Amino acid sequence: MAAPQLADLVLETSNAPGTGPIVLGGAPDGRQTFADAFPAGGEVYYYASDGQQTEWGVGTLTVGSPNTLARTTVLGNLFGTKTVLNFTQNITVWCEIPAARSPTLDGAGYLPLKNSPDFTQDVALGAKDADARYAKIADPLVRSLIVPDSDYLIDKIAVHKSNGRLWFHYIDKDGKEQYPEAALASDLDAVATAKQDKLGFTPVRQGGGAGQGTNVIYIGWANDGSNTLKCQVDVTDIGPIALVDKDCPVGSMILWPLVNPPAGWLVMNGSGFDTNMYKRLAGIFPNGLLPDWRGLFPRGYDPISRFDIDGGGRGIMTYQEGSVLFGEAGGNLASVDSLTPAKKQTIGWENNINPSFGAQGATKAGDGQINMTGNYIGISRPKNMNCQFIVRAL
Repeated sequence: MAAPQLADLVLETSNAPGTGPIVLGGAPDGRQTFADAFPAGGEVYYYASDGQQTEWGVGTLTVGSPNTLARTTVLGNLFGTKTVLNFTQNITVWCEIPAARSPTLDGAGYLPLKNSPDFTQDVALGAKDADARYAKIADPLVRSLIVPDSDYLIDKIAVHKSNGRLWFHYIDKDGKEQYPEAALASDLDAVATAKQDKLGFTPVRQGGGAGQGTNVIYIGWANDGSNTLKCQVDVTDIGPIALVDKDCPVGSMILWPLVNPPAGWLVMNGSGFDTNMYKRLAGIFPNGLLPDWRGLFPRGYDPISRFDIDGGGRGIMTYQEGSVLFGEAGGNLASVDSLTPAKKQTIGWENNINPSFGAQGATKAGDGQINMTGNYIGISRPKNMNCQFIVRAL
């Protein structure tokens, strides 16, 4: 929408127009008529007064015999309303901009503009709207990109939202500012590609957010065919980044050589955990209790009892008591016999922590009891080194 027009020294008289259009009666010496200053059909600012009451607004000029000015939009009057006044006497009508439509500077000398303008109209654009919509000062990353086939450093990039074209800003060899328009937004990819061989991977962003330093951070897929994600901070190569969710999902168990687990991991010691904090871990252990792996060896799950004779009746992650083979030296092993907790403690199998836990043993045929003082051999545990079983919780 075009703004109402203004012109200098426009003033005419009119005979008692009432509340209707103003029939323009001509200009006095030294002034010009509305028809002299404006085209037919144009919208103009006007003031009209009979000496007692005054009205102002936007009028539409019709050039003819006579010329008339329709009172299209009343912006105000001396009575504080926007009502068309009833002029019953002769009036003077002239062109002047109302104070409400007059641009004024703020205390800092800037001209404030309306926020969130209609981008489909030919209107002025405020600095904040322009900054958010069209142009940004580039990251130091972009400042370091070399324009292909030149030695110029790109300083700024602007993107036109309607067509996606880019404008690059740089200083040429003569010290002059240049704003060449790129053919397509994809031209920026070509610039980044020129940097690709130097980095070994594509740079994507800079640090400096909340709680961050001002280091320049590069993250991208390695171009050496290894399909690894790499990271570089400034000039320091951090190396590959582990994709934890992909390579080590929540619930994964690993051996850990220290007493305390790393962040996001818990020790498998039978303790409870916060199911609200560790929601995905709670999907695996809904009761909020971790299995107790202290002092235990893992065994492969065997639901078809191929190697574990008790496997068919055991669920996943269930406890199984240990077993020991005893036999007379030089003799043959025979039937399986029960080892009571007391016998286990006697032979040093384990401390009698839980009196309900027994074990299985094999003895010579016909010998219903194990003679702990006889010429017997047995194996109660393999050589071992203790460590922590930990589970990923986050």
